[in-house]
Amino acid sequence: MADSPPIRSALDDLHLTDDPLADAVRVSAAAARAGFDWRSVGPVVSAVRSEVVELEEAITADDGPAQHHELGDVLLAVCNLARHLGVAPDEALRDANHRFEQRFRTLEGRARAEGHALTDLDDDDLERRWQAAKRTLRRMEGGGVPPRA
Repeated sequence: MADSPPIRSALDDLHLTDDPLADAVRVSAAAARAGFDWRSVGPVVSAVRSEVVELEEAITADDGPAQHHELGDVLLAVCNLARHLGVAPDEALRDANHRFEQRFRTLEGRARAEGHALTDLDDDDLERRWQAAKRTLRRMEGGGVPPRA
């Protein structure tokens, strides 16, 4: 009996890099080209929600290895959603980091100006201040960024 040639996979020609976000998009795109994909964005959003539920279950169980596994699944599902939306996940994350930094600096500066250390504020006060910082920065859009504290 002759050896049969190995079965080729749609993923065989992928070369993973040091950029796991881009790799996740490339892997899901290769699978999509082979016919393994959702036809619309709605089910992808549902998949993200499902993965978050599984992560919450791992957190509730206080299962560290499962948390690691499920967080990876959440990130992969979000990258797949990014591909469906035509959004580069690394760029979206970079922008989110920038917004977070602006909001945090605004919140922190205001608290400091009022004589408060963030460690002394309760969760409700921190959330109220966070929402206020978001509103302030939305009003400032196009008008610059708040000064660094």
